Amino acid sequence: MKNMYVINKTFCQKGDNLEETREIIELLLLKATIDILELISKGKTQYKDLIMPIDISISTLNIRLKQLLHSKFITHHIIRDPERNEYYEITEEGKKVLKAFLDFENVLSKI
Repeated sequence: MKNMYVINKTFCQKGDNLEETREIIELLLLKATIDILELISKGKTQYKDLIMPIDISISTLNIRLKQLLHSKFITHHIIRDPERNEYYEITEEGKKVLKAFLDFENVLSKI
């Protein structure tokens, strides 16, 4: 039961919708979601830098990026000054969720 408390405390704020929490956990469990968040958490990350290190199709990568953007765990920036510069960054919420997931994964590995 203590592990469930950790999950609820980490992913749910007082008054949060349990359905929303379930959707977040499901997203994190999808193929490559954590890998993408970990890569982007290292700093400004270009799309091309996500293709090689992760063993997924381009279409899956695009879907995960859209899901992470929709969940507000990452942001997408396009700057034209004078050349085009496009990159992804992890948000504070994304950092919290990634840390919580990795901490929970660590707890489970010790059981």
